[in-house]
Order: sequence, then structure tokens, then C-alpha cells
Amino acid sequence: MKAKVLIVLTLTLVVIGAMAWKLSANKKVIDARREPDAKESFAIPVRVTKAKKINLEDHLQFTGEFEAKETVTLISESTGIVKQLKIKEGDRIKKGANALKIDDSSLQSQLHSVEISLQKAVKDLERYQKVQAAGAVSRSQIEDIELGISKLEAQKAGIKQQISFSVVSSPINGVVNDVFVEKGEFVMAGTKVAEVIDTKKLQLILKVSEKDLLHLKEGMKVKITTDVYPLEEYEGTLVNISHKADPSKKFKVKVMVNNNENKSLRAGMFAKAYFHTTNVNQQVLSIPRKALTGSLKEPKVFVVKKKKVTLIPITIGSSKNNQLTVLSGLKSGDQVVVSGQLNLKEGSEIKIVKN
Repeated sequence: MKAKVLIVLTLTLVVIGAMAWKLSANKKVIDARREPDAKESFAIPVRVTKAKKINLEDHLQFTGEFEAKETVTLISESTGIVKQLKIKEGDRIKKGANALKIDDSSLQSQLHSVEISLQKAVKDLERYQKVQAAGAVSRSQIEDIELGISKLEAQKAGIKQQISFSVVSSPINGVVNDVFVEKGEFVMAGTKVAEVIDTKKLQLILKVSEKDLLHLKEGMKVKITTDVYPLEEYEGTLVNISHKADPSKKFKVKVMVNNNENKSLRAGMFAKAYFHTTNVNQQVLSIPRKALTGSLKEPKVFVVKKKKVTLIPITIGSSKNNQLTVLSGLKSGDQVVVSGQLNLKEGSEIKIVKN
């Protein structure tokens, strides 16, 4: 009886051991199957695109502001009351035309007095010269009269010049942009009285980076468009490129534009300028702007290599239509991350998600 019990216990232990071994083996298999999934669960989902070469567009586009070709401030050279004001804002004025006149009545009186004195002195000189031969007058007396005549003539010329200063005229053809005084107002010499601008031609002022500046040269023809007259095209000529950059590292470029009398442009309006370049067939490496990590000063991108990413610094050129030109750091075909960069760091494992 004891032998039978022992046999039953032994068989039971064997069965339990076999079951335990089987369960342990099954767990290892299950764990082994789960392990790839566990590793995959740490992969960060991202979207990527390839750096590729594209044709460089045959034009450069810039936005600028119109300025008058010439702006002149009219200044009073005389002190007095504004007697005549012949202009108002918006008037067209010709070169040499009078804009206003300062009261010169006091100067006219002085001039009249000097002219009378001068006439008397001239007659005295004629009389003295007639009797000089008889010895009635000395040579020194005649010289005194001649000297007095010279002084009166100088005084007359000075008064006439002051009278001419009482008239303010325009030195250019243009449009009266602003008037700073009113009729009857007392003004001092040096007072600004009006502003005249030449609008027959306008200057379009552009700010251009040093990279784009390499494609421009004086004398180039420029196509101009505006939002004010969207269907109208104007032609301009590049007339000047500054030799020094401003604090933002941009260079001032001036384009002279002939104005259209029917659809007249005005100083202060904005416009787009299109420069045709000679790089029509040139290819450049390009990536989407959204691939950029960091600032434009220190641009970097995440590049995919064997299911991991590497953060690579790049050098960029021009930026247009949300595309960046890459000068160095990448080659054609490199996969760059365009979505999901916030969760990435150097060496992160990634899982590419299709768009």
C-alpha cells in the first residue's frame, strides 16, 4: 500500500514539474515575441522628405517703397509778411514759377531813395567835370563825388538783391506736396514755406541681402508691379547700389521708374520689383523650410540614418516660397525630418510615418 502511494506521489510531482517547465518555456516564447514590439514602442513617429535639386528660378523678387526722384523744400530768404501766396497743396508748378512773395514795400522805398540820391550825384559829377577845366573845382572834389556814386550804386544793388529774396520760386518742375505758411503770416529768413516733389520719375528703394546682391548690376531692366494697379506693369532701371550695408546687413538698391500719367504712382506706395537673372539652368539643393531646427543664423536639420536621426548643421542660401536653398551640409537624396522634430534629439530612434 505504501509503495502505491509513493508511486502516485512521484508521478504527481513529475506531472507538476513538467507543467511548470512548459509554462516557463511558453513565457520565454511570449516574452521573446513581445520584445520587438516593446523596442518598437520607443520609436518616435516622424514625417520625412528628401533633399533634392531644383532649377533656380530666372528672377529675383523684392518689395520696396517709392520715393520722389527729387524733393525740394522752398525756404524764405527774406523777413516779412507773406503778401502773396500763389500755391496750394496738389498744384503743379513749373521751374522758376513764383510760389509766394514777402512784403517788400519798405525795401522799395529804400531803393527809391537811393536812386534819387544816385541821380543827383551823377548830375553833380557832370557839372563839376564841366568847370574843372576852368580850375573852379579840384580833382579831389571830383573823386569824392565819384566815390559817393560808387557807394550809392553798391547800396542800390544790395537793396535790389534783398527785393529779389522776397520772391520764393520753385527750382524744379513738380507738384506742391505741402505748404507750411499762410497769407498774412510773418516769416523770418530761413523759414520753410513749402515742399515740392518731382513725380515724373520715382525711385523705388529696395533692401537686398549680400547673397542676392551678387546677381544685380547697375543698368538692369526691372519689371514693377503694385497692389494699387495690379494689372499695370511699369518698367524701371537699376541706377544705384549702395557700397555700404545698413545695420540689418542689407544694401540699398535704387530703381528709377517712369511714372504713368493716367495711373500715377505716388511717393510712399509699395511695389514689387522683378529682376531677371542669368541662372535659368542652374540647379540648387532645396529642402522645405519646416525641416529647419533652430534659427536661420544657426540652421540645423535632423537627417535619418538607419532608423535613427543625426542633427546636422547646414548652410542655407536664399529662402522663397517656404523652400530653403542649401549651400552645404546635405547632399541630394538625404532624408530630413519635416514633422516631429520637437520630440527628437541626437541618436533618437524613429518610425517614419507616411503622409
